[in-house]
Amino acid sequence: MPDDDFDIDLSPEVPPPFDWSAVQSPKLDLGAIAPPPPPPHGAPGTGGAQSQVPPAPFVRDRIVVLGRRKAGKSVYLARLYERLWNSKGELHMAAVDGRTHTSLLLQIDAMMKKLWPAATEAMAHFKVDITYRQDRYLMIAPDYPGEIFVRAFMEDSDEPLVKDLLETCDRAAAVIVLVDPEVNFTGNLMQQTEQDYGLVAAIKRIRESPGAEFVPIAITLTKCDVFRAEIEEAGGPAKFVKENYSNLCRVAFPAGRSGMVFACAAVHVKRDGVGNEIPDLSKPPKGLIEPIEFCLRAMCANRRESQQRQAENAQRVSVEAARVAEQELERKDRFVSTATLVGSIFVAIVVVVILVVMLKK
Repeated sequence: MPDDDFDIDLSPEVPPPFDWSAVQSPKLDLGAIAPPPPPPHGAPGTGGAQSQVPPAPFVRDRIVVLGRRKAGKSVYLARLYERLWNSKGELHMAAVDGRTHTSLLLQIDAMMKKLWPAATEAMAHFKVDITYRQDRYLMIAPDYPGEIFVRAFMEDSDEPLVKDLLETCDRAAAVIVLVDPEVNFTGNLMQQTEQDYGLVAAIKRIRESPGAEFVPIAITLTKCDVFRAEIEEAGGPAKFVKENYSNLCRVAFPAGRSGMVFACAAVHVKRDGVGNEIPDLSKPPKGLIEPIEFCLRAMCANRRESQQRQAENAQRVSVEAARVAEQELERKDRFVSTATLVGSIFVAIVVVVILVVMLKK
């Protein structure tokens, strides 16, 4: 499908046209919190491996990008980094190490040569410093083999890579969920199950952990240059998601939870001379920045509210300490006054007794 007139409204300022879309001023505490208790093994919607929550307190310190195999995770992360590394605006990314920087830009180099990046074979954490409106955040975005997603959320696996992915989800401060519309139209039952049940199980795990009810979740439709007509026919990205992924919406956006739906074409697609789909980087990405901006706005509000609550708590502790000190001082003053009075009365009694004895003589 040609995408020269790709014009789906992707404005992040416009909330989705359904009532469980965006929540103002989420209240995520970014401090350490206790881990959730493990659900019963094999409970519905949990998947065996999901009960393996970390035994120690953890900190929500990362933006997690989730998606089934071939949902476009690697392409999305590489394209996002490439755009924001070269950004001169208020949002900027810089890898914390040269290996991450080189790995991401090598994927861009491959796509410039009309080659898709190789499938992810090992778990990797892309650590990136984000500067947003003069605030700094550490983004730890996992890139993982697609089969690890299946083993983590649909099978009873306890292998190390599964545990790594589960811990990453448990520490999510924000989540970008990549949903591939192609699965709806051409995917087999297993692919559809991965995208439906697997993503629901992953978000359910995140939402049910303490403090995560206010974690911002950005459901992001990928490959939207290819499936523009289908998305527009449904009435836009939000209605498409609501119509095709009602279970995902139910766990991601229950009443009072922070979330929004986006459409994205990180890399446009065209066909070569023999009909194969190849990347086309000559066209700018569509809807690439909006999901991360939404997450950062929510995280920024969370951080400020957390800092304000900490300041208020510190002030309450200080006031309470002053009140207790004042009460203790008053108690000591009362004790001294009482002791002085008792002493005076005792002296008076002694004087009276002496006078009585002297008079009798």
